Amino acid sequence: MRNAKGGIDPIVLERITRESVVGACLQDWANLQLNGVDLPYSRDKAKELLADPRFAPLLDAFVAAAGRVGSERADEITDAVGNSPGA
Repeated sequence: MRNAKGGIDPIVLERITRESVVGACLQDWANLQLNGVDLPYSRDKAKELLADPRFAPLLDAFVAAAGRVGSERADEITDAVGNSPGA
């Protein structure tokens, strides 16, 4: 969905981001508590939490972490290519 300026609607973008994090980036968590109770990981629980506006900072943290991991992986690939024969 596009907004009036031709960009992606922020609500749609947030939903896409949330689905991407849960589906492709987030595989587990540790030491996450809700109201003082440990919260075991499940994909359904992740979807539920990240859909709650109170947990927007958690979504932001997951996105930032995924970006760092992706950046580190890209650096590893670049280094590996630089060390390959014929490079």
